[in-house]
Amino acid sequence: QIHAAEHIWLPSSGPGSSTSIDSECYVGEKDCRKMGEKRRCAACHVVAHTACFSLLAKLNLNCKVTFHDHTVRKQHSKESIDGLIMHHWVHKWRLEGRCSKCGKSFQQKMFNFQQREKETTAVACSWCKESYHLKNCFDREKLEERCDRGQLREMVVPPNWILRLPNRHRNKHKQMSNRQSKRATRQFIVKPNDFAGGPSQPLLVFVNPKSGGNKGSKALHTLCWLLNPRQVFDITSLKGPKYGLEVYRKVVTQLRLLVCGGDGTVGWVLQTLDNLNWPTYPPMAIMPLGTGNDLARCMGWGGVFSDEPLSQLLQAIFHETTVTHLDRWRIFVEPNENCTLDSSEDLAEAVQSSLPLTVMNNYFSIGADAHVALQFHHSRSANPQMLNSRLKNRIAYGGLGTIDLFKRSWKDLSDYIQLECDGVDLTPRIKELKLHCILFHNITYYAGGTIPWGSESSVDSQKPSCCDGKIEVLGFTTATLVRFWVTEKEPGFGFLAPLVGIHERFTGRLQ
Repeated sequence: QIHAAEHIWLPSSGPGSSTSIDSECYVGEKDCRKMGEKRRCAACHVVAHTACFSLLAKLNLNCKVTFHDHTVRKQHSKESIDGLIMHHWVHKWRLEGRCSKCGKSFQQKMFNFQQREKETTAVACSWCKESYHLKNCFDREKLEERCDRGQLREMVVPPNWILRLPNRHRNKHKQMSNRQSKRATRQFIVKPNDFAGGPSQPLLVFVNPKSGGNKGSKALHTLCWLLNPRQVFDITSLKGPKYGLEVYRKVVTQLRLLVCGGDGTVGWVLQTLDNLNWPTYPPMAIMPLGTGNDLARCMGWGGVFSDEPLSQLLQAIFHETTVTHLDRWRIFVEPNENCTLDSSEDLAEAVQSSLPLTVMNNYFSIGADAHVALQFHHSRSANPQMLNSRLKNRIAYGGLGTIDLFKRSWKDLSDYIQLECDGVDLTPRIKELKLHCILFHNITYYAGGTIPWGSESSVDSQKPSCCDGKIEVLGFTTATLVRFWVTEKEPGFGFLAPLVGIHERFTGRLQ
């Protein structure tokens, strides 16, 4: 069982590492065993050989306390008296930035041959990130000083909010119903206290480390350093965001979410919120790390995350954001009583009468676009190491679309589709234009930044919006889709529809 001040070890040379981070073993040159791989703590940036881990414990060189046990909370421990926490000071041999007292930079000192080790340059708090020259600027009274969690105090969750439930409290619910039992097995719970100094907008972070090449992993490690690591979750290792959302259920009215990944990761979080039946959904910020990032673009977060410091992104989330609403559409499927099935088609009808996802965030498509998207999903699932960057994904998408273009797989789509919008039968238009794809579009962008209906001046009706209660229905040929995926410039044929009904052979009726 982990303890509250246990280090969170990562490879010292992995994602998130930097030349500005110490590489010296923290136990010191004299005591260092110089054996094993070097690891770096994600929470306090201490570095040590694996063989030196036991020495860190003996020397009481622990990590910062990131949570409290339930019994400690009841006893009103020293760190819980006024809602503030203690500084967690870490010695540094190398440090970027400037001293919080004198304003001068930190210079790495040379090897001291008399003491047979490098001299410590600075000392820094792993909570508030204040740093001082050790010899001349650091006042030892600060060892007993309370920490306000620094510039990110309004979103950093203090350890006295995060409680680990005792085993007896978790085990006594084993005879409950399945729903109650699953909820009772949570090891942690976030429960704000009544003291002043807590965050006004605690931030819950979900990161997909597989997104954006190594940017996802780097973001995960950096956010563990900037925030409390107990508020940053790897959405893949936990097989979804449900656990993290359940832990933070009691602060839902104050909570803010940050999702680091693509549109699929954002949809994963939204789907889980739907299943949890929360009375309100917390506002969600997006760090776009996916391939298309069309939802992130629509919400104002851009299509590609630049290499700006994550501390600036976090401050922007608190100081510079406004809430934008997003329409989300539920898709209903029912059998089409007007179509006759052959015996060989019975199984296909049974399978396709239900959808794996029934809520649409970005768009829903039938035909060539849906086929290529499914092929790409299967290819990436089978070979994730081959499709691990935005550029490779776009090339693969364009390649699959080009293959469909030459195969002409969807040339007869109009024979299987009946489209009705606001009581108007638009099926003749599908046949006339020989469309290969029907797209039901909810947001402004498509295929990695394309505005599919062209420029604003080419749209005769009102400007499309992601929160107007209307959905855009568009039709494309395969050739137009390929140009979308590759050049992102070609507008397609589209028409605006507040309410849509589709009749498609074999799959039934969708509304």
